[in-house]
Amino acid sequence: MNIARPLLISRDAELIEECARLSAASGMELHVSEDPAAERTRWAQAPLVLIDVESSADADHLPRRSGVILVTRGSGDSVDPTAWRVAVSIGAEHVACLPDAESWLIERLTSCSDEPSRAGRLIACVPATGGAGASTLAAACAVQSAADGRSSLLIDGDRLGGGIDIALGGENAVGVRWPELVDTRGRLATSAFRQALPTMSGAAVLSWDREGSPEATPESWNSVLDAGSRGFDLTVVDLPRDLGTASATVLSRAHAVVLVVSARVRGAIAAARYLEELTALATDIRVVVRERPHGVRPEAIGDILGIPILGSLPVGTPFVDDGQLPRIPESVLRACAEIDLSHRPALAA
Repeated sequence: MNIARPLLISRDAELIEECARLSAASGMELHVSEDPAAERTRWAQAPLVLIDVESSADADHLPRRSGVILVTRGSGDSVDPTAWRVAVSIGAEHVACLPDAESWLIERLTSCSDEPSRAGRLIACVPATGGAGASTLAAACAVQSAADGRSSLLIDGDRLGGGIDIALGGENAVGVRWPELVDTRGRLATSAFRQALPTMSGAAVLSWDREGSPEATPESWNSVLDAGSRGFDLTVVDLPRDLGTASATVLSRAHAVVLVVSARVRGAIAAARYLEELTALATDIRVVVRERPHGVRPEAIGDILGIPILGSLPVGTPFVDDGQLPRIPESVLRACAEIDLSHRPALAA
């Protein structure tokens, strides 16, 4: 007997049909019953229970539980007081008035299909100046995490960057790109999100494409970041230098922000200016220096910024567009996503 499906208790054929349609839209299949007394086991163990007002009288003897939704018809602005009294009597957590609550109910049903949350970490890589190597570092962090046995997601945050999938040699990989998600709202099913993304060098990748697309809304960014947090051990976002709405959304949620600084005088000055705005959005800011021939020493940049240097990208680490990432010290890559750096000294290259 499959008790993992949401349970609907109702004798109303039209309501059953409507709820089944919404459940199908969420990717779930309902178990429908007319008799609460015959469903004691399902009542206790189903991920979600939907019940109408007429059937609720027969549910009084069932144990209280979370995840019970009273389903009725009408407007959410003018719920029948009887429905609220019934909801209280059976311990329902919400009254869903259809059709007004259709989107909410689809989202609630979708959450039933999710895998257990991983509470994964989110890091963002941002350049202090153009060409600093933030994209290289972001991709390498995601690939290294996958090599270490952790599930990882690389998100392309630069709509005009040409697509980070090219840099990983995966422009022809089959899977979802950003243009298909720019208008996403609400909760994405974790398992479906993971399966839809292409995998490159062991990491799942959400990239922009080459065809042009409208910007992703803050709502879609939050939906994607939520799904990444639930579905992956590590999510790495490659952000442009621009602190627009999308970047602010990511930076405000990131567990750590890695600022990549070019080892030049101008790079250090730009980084100092950038930090003034970055600190308003993020608390854990880490600095990695992109070495340059005859450039400023990483330690000197650390002195200018007042932040210990995590490590450096060696000279000659361009982004190679054939999937071959340059050599970056594994200690630097792992430290970018490490939870607590307070106990360790700054790393050398």
